[in-house]
Amino acid sequence: MTMEIFDLIDIQRARYPNLNTYSYLSKALNVKSRLDFILITKNLSKHVKNTGIKASIAPGHKIVHLWLSWPNNSPRGPGFWKFNNTLLKDKNYTAEICELIPQIREKYKSLKDKRLAWELIKMEIRDHTMSVAKRKARDAFKRESEISKQLEELDYKICNSDNLSNIDDISNEYKSLKIEMQTIYEEKGRAAIF
Repeated sequence: MTMEIFDLIDIQRARYPNLNTYSYLSKALNVKSRLDFILITKNLSKHVKNTGIKASIAPGHKIVHLWLSWPNNSPRGPGFWKFNNTLLKDKNYTAEICELIPQIREKYKSLKDKRLAWELIKMEIRDHTMSVAKRKARDAFKRESEISKQLEELDYKICNSDNLSNIDDISNEYKSLKIEMQTIYEEKGRAAIF
């Protein structure tokens, strides 16, 4: 009744009426349910790019997501680079920087202006750091996508099978992948809150 009053729709159900996906799963209680959903007004549905339910690192619960696509009236600027301090925990990165600094200092030792030399040293360290950070982010995104796909496949097996002989193996693999996903989130600096 309230949905009709406010002209709301369950966008996941509207887009995929025959898809059996659940946002909550309790093996102990043998319960599968769509506890979580996203309601939007019908006139906003034309801006929905994608919607779905994906595996999360929270026990029993999944992520309900919605991607909106708005007309781009004003392009985004270049933004500002910020140092990701999780790189300081990366032994390979710190070793590379320790090797790089003497090489850079040698390169600019003939400069008379020490401030200019200092700025050039920082610039080269920043450039190297940015390339390392981009590579790590690209690798993490790729691994996160792989884990997400594997979690969805395992989740599908769990949700759509009444009798799994290897449920313990699937459950252990599922838990292991969730732990790895949590590690990726922490390294990105966006630890999940559950």
